[in-house]
Amino acid sequence: MVDRLLCSEVVTLFVCLALSACDGEALDNSVTCAPPVGDDRWFVDRTDESGIAFTHQRLSEACVDTDSVDGPGVCAFDADGDLDSDLFFPNRAGADSAFYRNDDGTFVDVTAEVGLRRPGDAIGCLAFDYDGDGALDLYVSSVGPDALFHNEGGRFVDVTAELGIAESGYSTSATAGDVDGDGDLDLFVARLADLSSCEDACTVLPINCPRMETNLLFINDRGRFSEQAEARGLVERDPSLVSLFFDLDRDGDLDLYVGNDKGYDHPDRMYLNDGSGHFVDDAAALGLDAPGTDTMGVDVGDVDQDGHSDLIATDYSGRPTRLFFGAQAPGGSLSEPLPEESAAFVNWAVGLVDLDLDGDLDVFQTSGTVADLDGGGSLNQLFLNDGGKLLFVEPAPGSALNDRAIYRGAAFLDYDSDGDLDVVVTVNGGRARLLENVGARGNHVSVSLDSLAAGSLVTAQVGTARLTEHALIGGGYLGSSDHRLIFGLGAACSAEVTVKRLDGSVDRHTLRASEELRLGTDE
Repeated sequence: MVDRLLCSEVVTLFVCLALSACDGEALDNSVTCAPPVGDDRWFVDRTDESGIAFTHQRLSEACVDTDSVDGPGVCAFDADGDLDSDLFFPNRAGADSAFYRNDDGTFVDVTAEVGLRRPGDAIGCLAFDYDGDGALDLYVSSVGPDALFHNEGGRFVDVTAELGIAESGYSTSATAGDVDGDGDLDLFVARLADLSSCEDACTVLPINCPRMETNLLFINDRGRFSEQAEARGLVERDPSLVSLFFDLDRDGDLDLYVGNDKGYDHPDRMYLNDGSGHFVDDAAALGLDAPGTDTMGVDVGDVDQDGHSDLIATDYSGRPTRLFFGAQAPGGSLSEPLPEESAAFVNWAVGLVDLDLDGDLDVFQTSGTVADLDGGGSLNQLFLNDGGKLLFVEPAPGSALNDRAIYRGAAFLDYDSDGDLDVVVTVNGGRARLLENVGARGNHVSVSLDSLAAGSLVTAQVGTARLTEHALIGGGYLGSSDHRLIFGLGAACSAEVTVKRLDGSVDRHTLRASEELRLGTDE
């Protein structure tokens, strides 16, 4: 497999306008270009005109309390290779899951056509290329048997049994990456509880069942999987809700973060990889065990631009979302809460993303009640980055941030190809919503990597500012976002982009505003 840069007119905005921008010729960062003018509403609900009509169905009204924690998630990914983001929504048993194809910013329900109707009692999903053929496949996590679907030209075929995915249980979020360095993507699946240990799983919240299950680690051997969690050091039984592979200690292999509910008894885990794909939990020493928290969502990035990875984790109502600064720095992380507004609701999915395109990472998080579903709903929240400090944005009139619902999952994508990140949010027992980003106030460049490059560090240098993001697969609450990374430039016209892979190889390119760098590993 040979690395390559695809410099072609893939969409109007993402074009390599000059060959010099592809072969590394330096550009003058002192020159400014007029950025877009942002709207103080930040997000506008475009669901009705988008074509998205997916409505999550709880398993039954009799089990409404327990079903209220079962998602749904959402996955945004380019399923058909046309360079825009499609959407998959999992649904509970008795109701169809849904797949929407993106046709130039309008979504068309093609669920039956692509073979994804009713894939089990589904609550979550993960898009990743397990066989390295360049097409993103789909893993569906469920309350019951999970499923793995192979992408065959935009149509999905269930290959669960033949590839060794034979486990059943209460699966939640998944993440993928090459943990053993053999050139293919392995799969970690978090699990919440053993429902069979509850006398009445309909009236008892799953996290209160007396027995937890071990999480799952499927090692990929040329496209076939074997479950090896215990053999690789992952032996804890925790109520796990979220997981993420990334290179915390920058030693060239993928480590694993696992966020758990019931933190007083089940601290979060930060498993360090010894280089061979064997893991040891070092969360307490790193200050990442977060005792006493109920971790729902997680993301990682360099919020304060000091060169170290920062981790963000959401929590239950009454406790703020927390940032763990410099998790891999000497002495471990420094934990700081987001502003007090972040403690107003039960928070679920979270993203560290540059929403205003000013060159630093902001925070968007979803919020929604549990069990008591008649309280009027909760509000999603936006926090903008100001020199490493995150400031709460009070929603302006007409903003979708004023719309209450029982939110759960979130996926970030540029659905309309205008260069900024929009967000799809799901609603427990309600209709999913598409929120268009209308607040971006900067220029941008973007980077698209093959999913086999998971774990790479991508840095955009604009003058003296350095914005670093991890190439991730998963991490969202019950879902995954589009793999394209978008970097804000503010008023600048160009950026020096560096891609450092786990094997130490480095790609450097100079991009002008609105250009996209596409680096692939499949030949």
